[in-house]
Amino acid sequence: MKKFVLFTAVFVVVSLVSGLSWAQTISTLSPARASPGQTITVEGRNLNDCPEDSRVLSIYFPSRGVYLDWRPDSWTRNRIIAIIPEIDTTEWPQYQKTYFLNNIVEGELKIDYADEGGRRANCARGVSFRYVPPAPNILVLFATDGRRGSEFDIVGKGFGDLRGKIVYPKAGGEGEVIIEEWTNDAIKARIPMDMPLGTNSIWVKRLNSDDTYTNSNVYEMGVLPVEVRTVPSKLMTSPRYSPYPKPRIPPPR
Repeated sequence: MKKFVLFTAVFVVVSLVSGLSWAQTISTLSPARASPGQTITVEGRNLNDCPEDSRVLSIYFPSRGVYLDWRPDSWTRNRIIAIIPEIDTTEWPQYQKTYFLNNIVEGELKIDYADEGGRRANCARGVSFRYVPPAPNILVLFATDGRRGSEFDIVGKGFGDLRGKIVYPKAGGEGEVIIEEWTNDAIKARIPMDMPLGTNSIWVKRLNSDDTYTNSNVYEMGVLPVEVRTVPSKLMTSPRYSPYPKPRIPPPR
């Protein structure tokens, strides 16, 4: 009797350990911080044991109460290679959109699926993940005349609602243009008087909530000197073409 009880206990312990070893587990995530369009690699055990027709890779943002779900193309037993998708904020209130535009958001990456009742269920416990807003993108630049001191407009997306910088390379580091107005998809700025003449590379630096910056693509902009209007010297000496008004002589009384 004692032998039977001992054998049963050992069998139960071995079964539990075996069950734990075969559970769906995420062991590593690289990188643990990424933006939409970037690739992440998830490694673990039995990652494809969840119901295939409803399983999703999911990032849950507890501070905002929202999920980002998608189905990567590369999904095997021990590895998932996925591209972070853009978050569809179409139906979100403005305060929620603004938060994700300007903040690096803490989240939890995990594997979920839909149970028989259509409810969300967890298949593999999550690991920490940091969502970084998409990098800024300059689409087009409009300049009035390209001269020092003149205004120009940048149209694009992902600039954020916090005022960042527009910079250009200069000796010893970076120069900054003068910002007049700033929104997520349009910036009005002014060319500084000391910006080098000719073609300059400029880019937007979006200010993140943790006081770091994210750079946009590089855009080329031509800079011209300030237009100086002078009067030729020969006109200055000719009464006929004098730029100064002639004195008005009152008529004799």
